[in-house]
Amino acid sequence: MNRTFFKAAALSLVLFSAVAEAQAVDPLMQARRAYNDKQFDAAIASAEQARKLPAQANPAAVVLGRAYLERFQSNRNPADLAAARTAFSGVKSEELTPSDRTDFLVGLGVSLYVDDCTGVCLSAAAEFFDLALIAGGSPDAAARETVFEWWATSLDHQAQFEPDDGRVQIYRRILDRAEAERMRDINSASATYWIAAASRGVGDFSRAWGAAVAGWVRARYFGPRGEALRNDLHQFVYDVLLPERAKQLAPDTDPRPQLELLRKQWTDLTEKYR
Repeated sequence: MNRTFFKAAALSLVLFSAVAEAQAVDPLMQARRAYNDKQFDAAIASAEQARKLPAQANPAAVVLGRAYLERFQSNRNPADLAAARTAFSGVKSEELTPSDRTDFLVGLGVSLYVDDCTGVCLSAAAEFFDLALIAGGSPDAAARETVFEWWATSLDHQAQFEPDDGRVQIYRRILDRAEAERMRDINSASATYWIAAASRGVGDFSRAWGAAVAGWVRARYFGPRGEALRNDLHQFVYDVLLPERAKQLAPDTDPRPQLELLRKQWTDLTEKYR
């Protein structure tokens, strides 16, 4: 019997098992999996372990910062926001993969978005989200749509601090990007919503009304995202667009009768395409 062969085979089996075990407990992989499962305490713990490994320290800092930000948004504990910023401060952006760099840019944007410095931070957050959209590191269409939503929402909130002229410029920017995103993905629910909302922001009621109606009709074909889109469109049309239109149509009289008529038109139309 060839004992040398069996010793070598046994050694190979031990090495294979060790490699498999190392892969199974890869802390960076565990951190990412926990983050995606919204288990942010576990993501933080695993990312902290991954940071101790030189080969994983840089991307682990990105996951750690993102996990702290998510936890901050649920508990509003300032210590978590500070910990996220500390984690991001050690990131070497030039050494990240394209996907990790996009996640990093989103993290920096979120850290500003949740700050309390009003319009300045919102504008800065939008710049980071814009960079993340340009970087395009993530092939996931849903992830891109989320980043676009953050970008548009940041600018929408910033617009509330601007004079009329500045507000129109912001909504023109949102409208242009929404149209570009729809060209990338014709079934983008966020782009569908923001084309309607931003059209209203630039003063184009006719397009806002038409885009909202078309969005409502198409939403039934968007799967699970469709119901959320319909809810958002209904709130926008019912509470924002139609009251403004009623005032335009009845500038010198009580706009409530006109508003009632417009809302009935919307209700009748949406029922037809329920």
